[in-house]
Amino acid sequence: MASRRIIWHNNGPWKRTIVYLDTVPHNFPTPHLDYLEQTIDYKVPVQLFDELAQFDGSLYPDRTSGEASAKCDQEAANFMALNLMHDIVTGRRTVEDARQFAIEIRPILMSDI
Repeated sequence: MASRRIIWHNNGPWKRTIVYLDTVPHNFPTPHLDYLEQTIDYKVPVQLFDELAQFDGSLYPDRTSGEASAKCDQEAANFMALNLMHDIVTGRRTVEDARQFAIEIRPILMSDI
């Protein structure tokens, strides 16, 4: 329902930003509420969808549109998730390494609030 969200297109580095009124509890890397979804153009190879789901359930690659979205509680966390997604796709990090890095960096992201 459109009245339960606000959408901006082509804002800053994002193809699309959506702020949802309804939040979703998410416990990785720390407990928080997801409500801020940000999208970029990014073609994720279909064979990596499972790995990305293992990394973070709030990453949404869309094979048909050639987009990838991250949904979290702050823009910095979405940048982190999408950058770590890219590291997994390009083979720079494993899923386990990316998860560990996200756990280590989350307190630093939170300190900027």
